[in-house]
Amino acid sequence: MALATGLLLLLGGWLAGAEQDKAPPRIHKEPFAVAGRPAFVIRPPEKIIEPIPWVLYAPTLGTNLPGKSEAWMFERFLGAGIAIAGVNVGESYGSPDGRKIYTALYEKMVKDEGFDTKVSLLARSRGGLMLYCWAAENPEKIRCITGIYPVCNLASYPGLRRACGAYGMTQGQLAEALVKHNPVDRLAPLAAAGVPIFHIHGDKDRVVPLAANSGLVAERYKAAGGLMELEVASGQGHNMWRGFFESERLVNFLVSYAADVPYGYVGSWRGHHVGSKKVGNGSIVMVAPSWGLTAAHVASVKARAPKTRNVKVAFGRKVEVQVEQAFIAPKGDIALVRFKRALKGIRPVGVLSQVLEEKHGAITFTMAGHQGGRHHHPGRRGIGRGLKFRHYPGKDGTPGKGGDSGGAYVIDHPGNDRDVLFGIVSGGVRIGGKSYGRGIQPAAVRGWIDRTMAKSGEKVRWVPKSKALPPSGKSKPGKGKKAG
Repeated sequence: MALATGLLLLLGGWLAGAEQDKAPPRIHKEPFAVAGRPAFVIRPPEKIIEPIPWVLYAPTLGTNLPGKSEAWMFERFLGAGIAIAGVNVGESYGSPDGRKIYTALYEKMVKDEGFDTKVSLLARSRGGLMLYCWAAENPEKIRCITGIYPVCNLASYPGLRRACGAYGMTQGQLAEALVKHNPVDRLAPLAAAGVPIFHIHGDKDRVVPLAANSGLVAERYKAAGGLMELEVASGQGHNMWRGFFESERLVNFLVSYAADVPYGYVGSWRGHHVGSKKVGNGSIVMVAPSWGLTAAHVASVKARAPKTRNVKVAFGRKVEVQVEQAFIAPKGDIALVRFKRALKGIRPVGVLSQVLEEKHGAITFTMAGHQGGRHHHPGRRGIGRGLKFRHYPGKDGTPGKGGDSGGAYVIDHPGNDRDVLFGIVSGGVRIGGKSYGRGIQPAAVRGWIDRTMAKSGEKVRWVPKSKALPPSGKSKPGKGKKAG
């Protein structure tokens, strides 16, 4: 009886609840066929970002999944300019045949529709088997993976006896080949590619037990060096609880990666002079949804005479917003900037809470700016000097140009949410015939930043030095992240 109840819960909203779970009329699914299978795409009302970011959803079983349970999430994806697509691969349990169909859908979306070459995955229940098995063979195509009580372990659900037919094997053959097909055994390629993961899973789930699925993924993925967040829903099982389908954490996680690019929190500053055609360029670093840091000399006119400058800043993949107000710090070449609206789709960077001094020694970091388009330079070296930070010249000198003022010095970690900003690019200085870069450390004016932002309800995510740097105080040489 318990097993029967569990199966009903698993199918809830797909079969028995299909009629009540139809997609609401405001979400328009365009049907089409791919590889002979029914598929759908839901397009955002307007192109906010190019190429169009998208979510691959699974499972798509029948005509009513996804349905109204996903509407809250989907509306937020669409509002951020993110499309959603899916294909009915049947009860594949992640089999090679099902994976081929996902590849066909991916190729159609990218080649025919001009969608982004990297897709974000959203797996609900058994959709975990389908999407994880495809992702393990295509890690370079994945921006992030999210899951709502996803099945990640064939042995846990549906069991090898039920799954073996989809694989064209006997139960014994699938058992022998399990590590080649089981998601929990195929995480290494995803971790190596730096794919971030977020799951929400109930601790009372008897159909897809937490420990054998999301819990085991979290344990193994973190051991492999991967970045994963697991939200445990206390007291919840495998059900239609609204908290699973209206998780702000899941939506924010997916949107931040789907619409973002490496160092996407480093944006461009274009200040249009009112009454002339002159344009002042610079860079800016997003530290909260409505706030950025830049160099004081970039923002000084906007702060002093705001009506004489119309300023637009752009982050990620052309996510633009106008600047409402600029505030000049009481010391150092650094300014705080407020946008006219909060931005979606870009994850603000964390900021080092402690000022780096000479006693901490030289560190390795990445310099990122936006002169002529976003660019970054890993493996740079420099040393803290109180308010200021000195960037040592390398073989190529210091890579910053004029339009990079207001850019970032960051301690580089896998995943944009793990990068830590510790300096704002200010300019350069010549010492002994050599050109050094110069930055200003936000931690030196931390109190002023917090006070200035206080009434907005937003805060900088301050990161302690102990989490940003190894115990020695010196960061490991960074390779930088590949452009996406």
